[in-house]
Amino acid sequence: MGPTEFQFESLNEWFKASRLSLNLDKSLFMQLTTRNSPQTDLDIRCANKLISRAYDTKFLGMYEDSALFWKNLIEQITDRLSADCYTVRSVKPSMSQKTMKIVDCAYCHSNVN
Repeated sequence: MGPTEFQFESLNEWFKASRLSLNLDKSLFMQLTTRNSPQTDLDIRCANKLISRAYDTKFLGMYEDSALFWKNLIEQITDRLSADCYTVRSVKPSMSQKTMKIVDCAYCHSNVN
């Protein structure tokens, strides 16, 4: 049993003691790297199940990739803001400035996540 597998087993035991469960079929791992460091081939196992690798993920509403580039997050925000701007431009001719501010706060600012 390697150190990573031991940590997963310890984590799994903590979950069981806390009456929680770790769904190994849905669990993924992401190896964080820098631009200059090569990725290492890792096989992480828990309870004889291989944990799959993820190269990007959404965590706390932010899209991140294994090299911690901002590209995915910027693309996601750009697409969302573009759609929000279109919506605001579409309704602008038929609404007062006060109503537009309400639409902006309700629609655009709440649509960040």
